[in-house]
Amino acid sequence: MSKIIVLDVDGTLVCTEIDWDGLREKIRKLYGIRHPLKPLGESLYKLFRDHEEELRRVFQIVEEAERESLNKLDYDPRLPRLLEALRNNGYRIIIVSMRSKETLEPVLDKLSIKGIVDEVLAREEAHSRLSQLKLLVEKYGGENILFIGDTITDREASKTLGVEFIKATCAREHPNSIGRILERLLGGSGANGQGS
Repeated sequence: MSKIIVLDVDGTLVCTEIDWDGLREKIRKLYGIRHPLKPLGESLYKLFRDHEEELRRVFQIVEEAERESLNKLDYDPRLPRLLEALRNNGYRIIIVSMRSKETLEPVLDKLSIKGIVDEVLAREEAHSRLSQLKLLVEKYGGENILFIGDTITDREASKTLGVEFIKATCAREHPNSIGRILERLLGGSGANGQGS
């Protein structure tokens, strides 16, 4: 079986201007809760899972912030070329995100990678990083997966499931930028023999 690269979106593939801490505070004030809401999506599902209407409303607040972020995405323009080169080298490319499907699709369009990606899991399919990765491990086997993400939650979920993990950042000049990591996976040559 071919190696599978699983990629997180926010903070890994794209930098956004979403004020996650401000969003958490807004939700805490609105609902009168003292929960840290970290990770946000998973915490909201746990808190509101027995209250379907409230769950829907609170995620509308999150989705509004996600939608507003679409006009201010920053990303490495080499991503489509690098991901296509990896796919041509036998890798499957899978995207996981705690974004809604509705706000994830435009991100993939903007990155010009929709046609390169083999599979996408948004929060509607699985509402925690652990459950997203678990679905993929059950489908493909943990030994076949390399997960690239940016948070402690990403690292812990990978460790729990025995999945190889690389911490990356969307910041282009960082030594662990997603572009540089993908180049390293290609043997340091970049796509079509072009370096960084």
